[in-house]
Amino acid sequence: MSENDFHAQYNQLRTEGRLEFITFHPSYSYEEFIEGITVNTDQGKAENNGEISYIRKWGIFKKICTLALAKAIGENLNGSLEPWEDQWRSIFEKYQSKVKGKLREAIRNDIWDKAEDFVLIIDEINRGDASKIFGELVTLLEKDKRLAQENEIVVRLPYSNDEFSVPPNLHIIGTMNTADRSIALVDIALRRRFGFVEVPPDFDILRSNHMERNKAVLQQNDVYQYLSKSIDAVTKINGKIIKELGRDKQIGHSFFFRVFDQGALMRVWQYEILPLLEEYFDCDYDKILQALEVTEQNLYINNRIGIKGFTKIEELDSFLDLVLNKAGSTNG
Repeated sequence: MSENDFHAQYNQLRTEGRLEFITFHPSYSYEEFIEGITVNTDQGKAENNGEISYIRKWGIFKKICTLALAKAIGENLNGSLEPWEDQWRSIFEKYQSKVKGKLREAIRNDIWDKAEDFVLIIDEINRGDASKIFGELVTLLEKDKRLAQENEIVVRLPYSNDEFSVPPNLHIIGTMNTADRSIALVDIALRRRFGFVEVPPDFDILRSNHMERNKAVLQQNDVYQYLSKSIDAVTKINGKIIKELGRDKQIGHSFFFRVFDQGALMRVWQYEILPLLEEYFDCDYDKILQALEVTEQNLYINNRIGIKGFTKIEELDSFLDLVLNKAGSTNG
């Protein structure tokens, strides 16, 4: 699937209400993800003469489960209710009525084998507290534990007292940056319920989807050849990083997708890639220089000045030559 096809499908699913995108963070909670009690911020509808009132609302996970289940059984949500109002119970009762007395295999054939897919994308999934966010539902993520599956499990939720299970037509995709040390904090219970797909840097994608697609603009701005040389340099640096720090720390190709002129390329090196190396090597410039395979005497990064950076493209070009061993070091 091409990048354009991917974006078209993504946008279509969003438009149809079949895809949700959220980002986990340290304070994200069960109440936001599943269901919970929150303050009613609509004072015009608040009771008790404008005093603080509380409402029970569904979280994004329970909502998309409701939408997925409703679509599978040909039902619609009640459009007259407030967006925060939980509608799982009524949809689940209709589902139970439809499947009453049927064997699970028959239910799968009649409902789930032809149900449209829904997708929940959780960015930075490793930054949330999985035990706090998923609670008792972490078990329900497993394929065989979902509605009408071999080992179906239905639990009772603590706030609403609803019976709840996860529809099998809901797909959950979690993303994380493997360079982030907090990956080690991902709950092992959550790890066991996801397949892991490593997506390493792919500079062929950068060349085909950016450089060749925008070749005319890049050449007009006289940056095409410097961008190509930058890719060669980062590829070489990544080889050193793999040996010293492991492949999870490689410099990714996405840095360069925003480069359309010389200034942008110089900024990527000065403010993103070289500071990243400072972080990786704890500002130990001897190790940084070893990773770059340049000497202490170069003008652009060393123990004395840290990162000097580049004021013109010829300086970056000289630096890239040093990294690629195409020239001797420039003495200060």
